[in-house]
Amino acid sequence: MKIISSHERQGISKSYFYFLLDRLRYLKIMKDNSIAFKMIIPFRVNGNIKFSNGLAYISSNNTLYYINLEFNEYSCTSCPVKNQCVVGMKKVAKENDIKISKENPREAWYSVINQIHDQIKYKIINAVLEE
Repeated sequence: MKIISSHERQGISKSYFYFLLDRLRYLKIMKDNSIAFKMIIPFRVNGNIKFSNGLAYISSNNTLYYINLEFNEYSCTSCPVKNQCVVGMKKVAKENDIKISKENPREAWYSVINQIHDQIKYKIINAVLEE
């Protein structure tokens, strides 16, 4: 995330930085040292595809929002970035026509991410049916 968000080495060796940058280019996440995606949805494959609870998203005003709900160090009451988190969640939801129905930011993020997963599944199923 440090490389995507700032393109600076920030405390890692030069060789490791360029290794990671090359890997991001290979995955088509970066192109010509610029971000080349709108949204990244992490997933695992173990005989089937299972989406992870997180995403990286570039908003219409080119702001990078990143949420990883697999990481559980902070509760919303003690989170130092709660306000920015809520702003990001609302932006992602609005740009994807998703209604927020939860009060707790963490639960709301789960809901937003799950609805995005559903949208992706719907698009995949429609693409397969059209073939």
